[in-house]
Amino acid sequence: MYPFSIAILSLSYHRFAQKVDGEYVDPAMKIVLYAVDDPSDIDATIHAYEEEAAALIDADDGSCKDINSGDTMDPSDGQACYNLVFDQDSNDSEFPINTDGLKGMVVFGQHVPIEFERDKHYLKDSSGKQYVLL
Repeated sequence: MYPFSIAILSLSYHRFAQKVDGEYVDPAMKIVLYAVDDPSDIDATIHAYEEEAAALIDADDGSCKDINSGDTMDPSDGQACYNLVFDQDSNDSEFPINTDGLKGMVVFGQHVPIEFERDKHYLKDSSGKQYVLL
């Protein structure tokens, strides 16, 4: 599980995944998003959600909603876990994230995000600014 936290600076973010060497690392990937009020203390923010996120990512009970490339994730709507289903007919898959009204979010992923990078960074805002998150 690979976590990161971000202070919301824009109303719209996009999570990208790309085929590398002609294929996606996996056909899908679970991702967990939590809206947070104070993203300034990254360690405390991540640790507050770490166990719950790990349980969601490891679960096979359907608690993670399948979404296809182009579908929007919304961490404020009560759905924390998504299963990103990559478009096998396209070299790129894009999943918008609605952050309207959020101060920050913490994200946990099943994979290291750069596994799905070919020539486009995995997280950008609506202006095209990319975010390198550790």
